Order: sequence, then C-alpha cells, then structure tokens
Amino acid sequence: MNRTQKPLLIAFLGSIGVGKSYFAKQLAPRIGAVRLSADAARLGMFGSIEALKSQPESHGLDNNKRLFGVIDYAVGEILSSGVSVIYDTARYNGADNRRELKRIADAHDAHLVYVWIDTPRDIVRERVMNREETADQRRLDETATNRILAFHDEHFNPPNGDEMVIKINGQDEFEDQYKDFSVQLEQGVAANE
Repeated sequence: MNRTQKPLLIAFLGSIGVGKSYFAKQLAPRIGAVRLSADAARLGMFGSIEALKSQPESHGLDNNKRLFGVIDYAVGEILSSGVSVIYDTARYNGADNRRELKRIADAHDAHLVYVWIDTPRDIVRERVMNREETADQRRLDETATNRILAFHDEHFNPPNGDEMVIKINGQDEFEDQYKDFSVQLEQGVAANE
C-alpha cells in the first residue's frame, strides 16, 4: 500500500484487549511498516513475564518515561529513513500523549494516523483474561483487568477533528479490518494534503 510518499505513523486508541496487536502484527508486513510493541519492549527491560508480574514498578511513571523515551527515539529514527511505523501500545488515549506523538510525526514529515478499534467490553475482558502470554501480551486476572480498563476509561480523551482517526471493528477478521483501514486511510490522506 503506497498511498503517499510520506511515511505513516500509526498509533492506537482504545484499551487493552481490543485487538491492537492482532491488527498491528498483520498490518506491518502488508504496508511495509516497522511495528514497535511497548509490551515487548517492557518485557525486554524486565526479562520475563514473571519478572513483570512480580514488579509493579515495571509500569511505574519513571519506567514508563524511560521506556517510551527509547521507543519515541526509535520511532523518529525509523520515520527519518522514510519507513512507516506502527506504534503498538494503548498509550495514546490521552490528549497530552497524542500532542507529543504529533510533534514526532511533524518533525519527520509523517502522516499521523490513529486506529480506533471498537470492541465490546465483554469481549475485551474475555480476551485479556484468557489470552496466551507472549512477548506482546500478558494474561490478567479479573481484578487487574477491571483496574486497567477503569484506568483507560478515566484517562481517555476523545480525538478532536484535527486528528486522522480510522475506526475498525475489533470483532472482524483482519482482511475486513484491512479493507476498512485502506479506504479510510485513502480518504484521510487525501483530505490532509
């Protein structure tokens, strides 16, 4: 998909379990993008899922600043080489974080695109509590799941009219999601040029 000469910086809106990694893993090779997973990077910092679970500070403010500082640097370097990036994290629900990402996109002349994956909460809960643990995801118990979902709800700021947002159904198969993504991307890029 070469819809533009500018690289894309794709980030996500939504909570854990909506299907960000499912979509990002399949989208990256389809559009020739590099996928950067915050969960995999966090695992790299702490060594194992067990270490993450035993260290609540792994998601603390200081560690998040370091983690996202390194990833943001990598995003800029990749974009500066003209390659698109998919930033696989739930970090961009807040307006302040989205302003920072816009600064990175603007500095590297990239189209900033948010993908909002719409998935019902009962399905999100089921996914998070029953998923296989990998470098990209952890299984959480009901208490942790509800706590994280409440945190996401509390800190979510809806996108404004200036942000390019592509909304896809989190229950669809990837091919249907990709069709919706492609159509909306084409329209969004055309409107922003």
